[in-house]
Amino acid sequence: MVDEASQCTVSDLIPLLYRAKRALVIGDPNQLQPVHPLDPDEDRRIRATHQLREQWLEDRSLIHSGSSAYHAAASALAGSGGEVLWLDEHYRCHPDIVTPVNRRFYAGRLAVCTWTADLAVAPDRAVRWLDVQGRPERPDGRSCSNPEEVDQVAELVDELDRTLPENADIGVVSPFRAQVREIERRLGTRVGDRIRVGTAYTSQGGERDVIVISPAAAQGVKRTTGDWAARQQNLWNVAATRAWAGLYVVGDREYWSERDGLLRDLAHGADRADGPGLAEPRARLFEALGDAGAQPRVRVTRGGYTCDLQISTPYGDTAVFVDTAGGGDPGALDPGRTLQRSVDEAVLFEQMSGLRTVMRVPAWRCLAEPKAVCDELRVGG
Repeated sequence: MVDEASQCTVSDLIPLLYRAKRALVIGDPNQLQPVHPLDPDEDRRIRATHQLREQWLEDRSLIHSGSSAYHAAASALAGSGGEVLWLDEHYRCHPDIVTPVNRRFYAGRLAVCTWTADLAVAPDRAVRWLDVQGRPERPDGRSCSNPEEVDQVAELVDELDRTLPENADIGVVSPFRAQVREIERRLGTRVGDRIRVGTAYTSQGGERDVIVISPAAAQGVKRTTGDWAARQQNLWNVAATRAWAGLYVVGDREYWSERDGLLRDLAHGADRADGPGLAEPRARLFEALGDAGAQPRVRVTRGGYTCDLQISTPYGDTAVFVDTAGGGDPGALDPGRTLQRSVDEAVLFEQMSGLRTVMRVPAWRCLAEPKAVCDELRVGG
């Protein structure tokens, strides 16, 4: 069994498979790839020496300096008619943290099942951006640091250290070693079990209650350095998803808002978008509820989970989920899996909110018979 296979090289995998009758290869191609000690030019020279055709290797994800054990195994499986099995239930991060990640990297296929009631930190907002327009520097001529960001990170960590529960821990992540060194120097002896500082490579596989990301690159950074940081989408994925309950980004919001990627998504906010076909059914039911004398509230959030509508009835508050299972995007999950996810979301909301009544209403009923739905919700008449 090979875990974190996206970080293993092809040569790591070959001797294991040679000795195995069966193999289970587990990894996430959207997280960090291997650090290849072999230079690509040297890799090409070796391939030429041994007359290995580059296209043949590339088709099978076997180029040593440009692939991983995960990609090689997935390619071999596809070549034999097999299919990669998705483990699509996510239990680590607060929904506000994983939602933009889910949308950016996984096409919304992850079912978020985090039990937020057990999180050591109960934030009112799980994702925050602290805008710092710093001046990037290259102290060693290669890596990048940002003194203004370092100052703000140190102040934030001081505040978190004072205000978070004793059992909560903090991680600080930057893509640049020079920035990591400066933050460590500023925090001094406080870096330890409760507070850890590192690059995303030192963080993969780890978890913290709160993560602080310091991108370092900002307006005025050398173009090649900024472009490199913007391309490291797998790195930002890892950095963000180390956080259980709280994610802070300390950086130049305008700079990252202009660059495609996860940091732009975080800079613009982590609001959850409507799923396929949801906006119109919810709007139709909202209108019908208003006509019946109710005053529905839209997208009420409890513990990170959001219902579509919440209304007050003579029997107490009721949360309504508009269920698109069986409809919507034909390229999405199968109807049974979609239904299961819809039920799970409603159950999690019920448990986090403490409401006694949570109802799931099929989208088609909101469109075809909204008054009948209002009657069942005991609104009006």
